[in-house]
Amino acid sequence: MKKLVFIVVGVLVLSVACVYIFIPRTITVVRAVGVSCNAAPIFRIITDEKKWAGWWPNGGRTIPGTYSYNGYQYRLTKLSYYNVDVRLTGQPVEVTGRISVIPVSKDSTVLQWACSFPEAKNLIERLTYYRKAGALGGDIGNVLSRAAAFFGVQKNVYGVAFREGTTTDTYLAAMRKVLPAYPTTKDTYGMIGSIQAYMRVCGAKQTSYPIMNIEHIESGWRTTVSVPTDIPLKGNGTVYFMRLIPAKFLIADVRGGDSTVEAAVQGMNNYILDYRRTVMAMPYRTLVTDRIAEPDTSKWLTTIYCPIF
Repeated sequence: MKKLVFIVVGVLVLSVACVYIFIPRTITVVRAVGVSCNAAPIFRIITDEKKWAGWWPNGGRTIPGTYSYNGYQYRLTKLSYYNVDVRLTGQPVEVTGRISVIPVSKDSTVLQWACSFPEAKNLIERLTYYRKAGALGGDIGNVLSRAAAFFGVQKNVYGVAFREGTTTDTYLAAMRKVLPAYPTTKDTYGMIGSIQAYMRVCGAKQTSYPIMNIEHIESGWRTTVSVPTDIPLKGNGTVYFMRLIPAKFLIADVRGGDSTVEAAVQGMNNYILDYRRTVMAMPYRTLVTDRIAEPDTSKWLTTIYCPIF
């Protein structure tokens, strides 16, 4: 009987010793995942709480600025260079965490999330935190997997998908105006109509869709509209001739109205900055849809071109 008691006591002592030896007083859970994306846009999106719903599992917002997952509420607390501190509440114990955005190459990033439990004061807390750490490791692993899938899609990151290509347009008949407000459809197609009328007088044929470029300057909106033509033209003082230099273009197809197109242009600018591409000239847009004939802006198709190195 005494031998059995000694065995039981010995096992208990050994178990307690193992807990203290192998389970640290402060438990940290670390998970990481590789992402096929540049680090800059990942950090830009993660630091904007309004955009968390895009990459968060089930979009689980509960109150403004807070997201939930499996009983924890996650809230951004502090930003530093390529690091986002996140506090986890909703359980008896509060957990601190940090998401690190680690650049690997221009189109490859590692997302690492480390979460730390508070220092355990006794044996029971060590065991409790150890059990919770296992579950939390699975949770943040799932969140990171969802984030990797989201950031791996270019359209999710920039609002539009890009491709590289060229254009067959060479000769352009163009017109430029500075307008006091953002050009309306009537403004744009009024300029297109004037160019087309001049082309008919010259016996020139339109070879592709009209092109426009919009630039905000101090005095208003500098709007340039051009129409591809089959022959070079002399111009008439209002309409002038342009030659489109062959180049490599970053290209994006956008469906929607002017605000959608402007957002896509901003997304393209972000992409160019993130990937450090060299821009040869300002981006322009090709009006594939006749906006006068189709009043429904959701059906407008516009292709954005930006000459790049």
